Amino acid sequence: MLGVQAVGPGEVVKRIDTAVAAITFRGTAEQLAQVDLAYAPPFSSAMDNQVVAGDIMKNRLSPAEHREVRIAGARLIPLGMLRERLGELPPGKKIIAFCKISLRGYEAQRILDAAGFESMRFLDGGILAWPYELERDLVA
Repeated sequence: MLGVQAVGPGEVVKRIDTAVAAITFRGTAEQLAQVDLAYAPPFSSAMDNQVVAGDIMKNRLSPAEHREVRIAGARLIPLGMLRERLGELPPGKKIIAFCKISLRGYEAQRILDAAGFESMRFLDGGILAWPYELERDLVA
């Protein structure tokens, strides 16, 4: 983490302090994604925006997992492109979102639910929990 910029309503001191600590101790995206911050449901969400930002940075910095392992026949749309590619998905058909461990699969399910897709599920446990054979790329 090299810097931080915060814009918006409300108190930002907690986020700035967390970012300053990460910068001071040369925190990585992986470490930022694993930060366990205190929260109270009436005042903040369980996953702080900085933790989500750490996950996003981590995903962008690591090799795309969909190139490493695939479920045969699966249509692959990265979470960051899902909203703009909704038209590619068949309405009325069962859609199962997945990722490596389920976090982005669950987020994809929420996006598709909000977009009106009715037969939407996510693969609990992600492809790491897939009990059948997977396709594997030979390219590292």
